[in-house]
Amino acid sequence: SIVLASAWDMVRDGELAASHFLKAALQALDVEEHSSVTQGLLGRIATCLSAFLPPAVRRELVPGIADRLLELARAAQDGSDKQLQLVRALAAHAVTGEQLDVVAGLLEGTKTLSGLDIDQDLRWDLLIGLVAAGRSGEEQIRAEEARDRTTTGRERAAEARAAIPTPEAKQATWRALVDDTSMPNETQVRVLRGLTNVERRPELLAPFVGAYVEAIDSVWSSRTFHMAENLLTGLWSCATVGLDGADPAAALEGWLESHAQAPAALRRIVRENLDDTRRVARAQAAETG
Repeated sequence: SIVLASAWDMVRDGELAASHFLKAALQALDVEEHSSVTQGLLGRIATCLSAFLPPAVRRELVPGIADRLLELARAAQDGSDKQLQLVRALAAHAVTGEQLDVVAGLLEGTKTLSGLDIDQDLRWDLLIGLVAAGRSGEEQIRAEEARDRTTTGRERAAEARAAIPTPEAKQATWRALVDDTSMPNETQVRVLRGLTNVERRPELLAPFVGAYVEAIDSVWSSRTFHMAENLLTGLWSCATVGLDGADPAAALEGWLESHAQAPAALRRIVRENLDDTRRVARAQAAETG
C-alpha cells in the first residue's frame, strides 16, 4: 500500500506514466482483500482511465483492463465486498461486446456470479454502465424506474438519462442543470455524475468547454453559494484534456484574466478547476513523454 501510494503521488505529479500504475494496481488486486484498499485502487484505476491516460492510449488499454477486472471478479470470494466492487468497476469500464454481454446478463439474470447479490443499487450501477456504453437507453431506464418507485430510483434514473452518450442528451442535461434552479440537491449530484460519465466518448463534452465559461457568471448570480459551488465544480470535467481541438486550460485562463474583479470565492472555484486541468495535462504528458 505504501509503494502504491507513492506511485500514485508520482502519477498525479506527472512523474510516472499512468499505464505503469495501472499494471501495478491490477497486480495488487490479485491479492488485496481489504475492502477500503480495494476501493481506493479501483477509484485510482477509474481516474487513470477517465483522465490521466491520453485518449488514444485509453482506447488501446481499456479493453484489456476491463477483461482483467472481469477475471478478478470471477476469482473473488463468493459474496465478498471485493467481488461487488469489481463488478461495479466492470460495469463502469466495459467496452467490448463480450464485456457488455456479461454486464447485461448480470442485470437480466441470464448470467450469475456465485454469491453475488444483485440488489437494486447494483442494478442501477449495471444499467448506467450499459447506458454510458451505448448498450441500453431510454426504454431500459423507464423499465428500471418503474421497478424502483423510490426517491433514489428517480435520482438514479435521472443519472442514467444524463449518461446517454449522444450530443442531444448531453445538451438537454446541460441546459437542465444550468437553467433549472428547482432541481433538488441530490438529483443535481446524480445528474452531474451522469453528464460527466463519458469515459468511452470524452468528445461528447468538448462543446461544453466554451459553454462552461459562458455560464459561470449566470450560475454564480442565480444560486446560493453552496449550490453555485457544487454546480461550477461538477459541470467542469477534465475529460476533454488531450482531445484534438479542445483547450480547456486556455478557456479557464481566459476567464480568470477577464474577471480579475470577480468575487474571490468564485475565482477560487475556477482556479481549482484549472489546477485539476493542468494536473491531468501533466499526467497525460508523462505517458507520451
